[in-house]
Amino acid sequence: MRSLPLLVVPGVALMLVVALLVGVRSSAQPRRLPSVTLPAAYALPAALPTVPLTPVVASPAQLASLPTVEPIEEADLVALVNGAAIRQPQYQQAQLIDAVMSSLSGLQPSTPAQMVTQLVNRTLVTQQATAAGFAADTTPTQVTNLLTPLGKDETDLAAALQTYAIDRRQFDEYIDALLAADQFAHQAANQQGMEVAAYIAALRQAAHISYGPAAAGAAPALLASPSAVPTAAVVSATPVVTAAPTAVPTSAPTEEARGLGIGQLAPLFALTPLSGEGPSSSADLLGAPVVLSFWTTWCPYCLRQTPILVAGAQQFADSSVHFVGISVGEKPEAVAAYASQHAIPYPILLDSESQAAAAYAVDGYPTTYFLDADGRIVARQIGALTEDQLIQYVKQLLVPQP
Repeated sequence: MRSLPLLVVPGVALMLVVALLVGVRSSAQPRRLPSVTLPAAYALPAALPTVPLTPVVASPAQLASLPTVEPIEEADLVALVNGAAIRQPQYQQAQLIDAVMSSLSGLQPSTPAQMVTQLVNRTLVTQQATAAGFAADTTPTQVTNLLTPLGKDETDLAAALQTYAIDRRQFDEYIDALLAADQFAHQAANQQGMEVAAYIAALRQAAHISYGPAAAGAAPALLASPSAVPTAAVVSATPVVTAAPTAVPTSAPTEEARGLGIGQLAPLFALTPLSGEGPSSSADLLGAPVVLSFWTTWCPYCLRQTPILVAGAQQFADSSVHFVGISVGEKPEAVAAYASQHAIPYPILLDSESQAAAAYAVDGYPTTYFLDADGRIVARQIGALTEDQLIQYVKQLLVPQP
């Protein structure tokens, strides 16, 4: 399904799997997203109006008004999306239905990392559709319209559902929700004058997304090799992230390409230290292994991870490993209060414009990179680290890399 850009049913483009459900970064270079301004309330009709309207996207003020979320202990939680939970049974069902459609189309199923991204994106769009009072234009022939271009029929579908132990009612409900989200995303994107991928990127940028304990289990091999990174999240050139556009030159023509695969040189960045002194760029971190954690003050799993990082920084204080936190998209005052409250001993850099997070393909929090002394990626952890995991990663950093 993810590779069917030409498979379009009447009135409904199945590019949701390509643009909406697979990823939001179609460019190799990180870029600033279109600005999306919100009214306080807005109802989007099912039919496109003649006057372009702005789609519903949570504003910073609305996000700031969200209630504080305490760490959730459920081991089956994959992600929290603006407070809405995506749990492991939901992920497993989506994975099975994706396998059904892949078997019918003859394409490879989604990777675990792609599936997590799909569920987060669909949740974001569904939240916007619900807030807008959107009613999808559904028909009883939707499934038939999916099967016909594939040269398949109901008998083929029934056999695939039986193979993967999926109930037909569950399948129909999933497809209906998928296509409804696709309708809304295309309609809202058209009204905003942008591509669907850019619209989804804007939703993700404005959202509160944090990864739960089951995220690492759902996507354990996300960065097992450069090819394992979802195409939409790869930074294949040499991105340079700066607080001011002219602070750091882009790249030298002879410089080794940077990316997000294991063994690749990590993207460059230059940011403002919270304390006003100390390391401020990726160049300052060279010469020693680094635990580089992207986090926010509102993320419940960052709150869970903070004391583990603090203890880890103290435990490995006599080693060559440096701990560095990158606070994403928040005011210095809020970050300083959080750092003081939790007695964070390691340097914190302010990624106020989320540019470093974009270069490192950080869409949810916490996300932690482990870099060797040359700035090469050794590992990445999505979701909160446990004490044992942190120790394991740090010991890996202390082993000389080949």
